[in-house]
Amino acid sequence: MANASSALPVARSRDGRRLFECKCPECGEVRMRTKSSIGRPCHPCAMRMRRVYSYADSSIVSRSSNGTALFECECPDCGEVRTGDRRKIGKPCHPCAQKRRATHAMSGSLLYALWAGVKARCTHPKASNYKYYGGRGVSVCKEWIDSPEAFFEWAEKNGYQESLELDRIDVDGDYSPDNCRFVSHQENSQLRRNARCTLDQAREVKELLLQGKGIKEVQDIVGIPYMSVWHISKGNTWRNA
Repeated sequence: MANASSALPVARSRDGRRLFECKCPECGEVRMRTKSSIGRPCHPCAMRMRRVYSYADSSIVSRSSNGTALFECECPDCGEVRTGDRRKIGKPCHPCAQKRRATHAMSGSLLYALWAGVKARCTHPKASNYKYYGGRGVSVCKEWIDSPEAFFEWAEKNGYQESLELDRIDVDGDYSPDNCRFVSHQENSQLRRNARCTLDQAREVKELLLQGKGIKEVQDIVGIPYMSVWHISKGNTWRNA
């Protein structure tokens, strides 16, 4: 899991708050939560830890300058005992908390953002483009979804560059090593499901657009998707047609 400073949001809640993938360090469950929950246990594990380290069963050892009761708080990871208020009972010390949030050092990279985006649009129904991927049955292979490092290794061996985009050879297939490749933005635009046409059709579209015809009219004449005509009119695809 990414650390709090470099993690990328994968969706938004109904009230607009950014949601992140948060993996419980106790049970390993991955859930969608706000940024403050990254590296923290899920609610059931937190309640279980609180029962084990209940402050009601602890003795007050001192009080702070403002009178707050202080207890002996044992770190559940390393066993170090330190003094803190009841909120610290059952929680890891600062060094162990940082270890829980340790990452693969790729969280701030474009390659990690690419992996996170692929995973989000295939697995999280609240992702903005889920209906075009996960909603159509497109998934991510187990090798990649369980290990971003496996995706990074495959990308580096298969010509990854920051200027290229990830493309699925079979647009109805899954994201997997044997169905993915890196292509230029122009080539990727031409391969979209809603923007496919032949070279002759692209040339005909350009001629009709130069004659002053509208996108909808050109679509009806040539018989290709509306977005194909739109992309050509904007110069996104078939620039050399």
